[in-house]
Amino acid sequence: MKNLPLAALTLGALVAVAGTPALAADLPLKAPIVTGPYDWTGFYGGANLGLGFGQSLDTTTAPPGTPFSRVPATFNGTAAGLQGGYNWQAGWVVFGVEADIQWANIVANATSSNGVFNLSDQETLEWFGTGRGRLGIAPAPGWLVYGTGGALYGVVRSDLVPGATAGSSFINTRFGWTAGAGVEAAITTLSTGTWAARLEFLYMDFGTFSNTFAGIGAATPMVMSVHPTDFIVRLGLSYRFAPWSAPLLAKD
Repeated sequence: MKNLPLAALTLGALVAVAGTPALAADLPLKAPIVTGPYDWTGFYGGANLGLGFGQSLDTTTAPPGTPFSRVPATFNGTAAGLQGGYNWQAGWVVFGVEADIQWANIVANATSSNGVFNLSDQETLEWFGTGRGRLGIAPAPGWLVYGTGGALYGVVRSDLVPGATAGSSFINTRFGWTAGAGVEAAITTLSTGTWAARLEFLYMDFGTFSNTFAGIGAATPMVMSVHPTDFIVRLGLSYRFAPWSAPLLAKD
């Protein structure tokens, strides 16, 4: 949870900008309210805040390769970050590319055992980023429903619990893949651009990797094979820059 205050501050700052008195008169009670055709084409950038949950499938062996139990460890935590990209709209179809970088504190704990020795391990997703394509449709003016997928990278830290022995911590830089979907809605507009809010879901797979833990008595070294996967559900706020903005909102 250590990143939650930073996440709230980042997203809150953007919400505050979008809600300044200069915009309040144009901001409808429900969004979007669009008077004519809306074009999603253009550059955009913004911030997001979300929750992470998933599992890491851990398999531990000790010399001479005696397997321990195979343990699924549950991930839980928070993530916050920045996103940016570009959209092209052709008729009802919207194509796009997007990149994001996320600060995270998503943690899983697991204990493997062979009946004699136990290995308690904590895994933490500390940060991650993605580079994705987006493909969607605009079913109504100011609305976008899309699928997304692409490359994933990040850092997964593994620590023995309580982690006081030699060879008990590992920093793993990982590459993998991600896919998901989302919905986005234009909420207000200025002469310089348009604000849009989104709800997005991503599945992330970091692949399988191994760490060799030392200093655990007679059973050392122990090798833990880890396969972390995670789900992210997040809310985001983005600003799309003119001149691609179209006049949108009906005024009271």
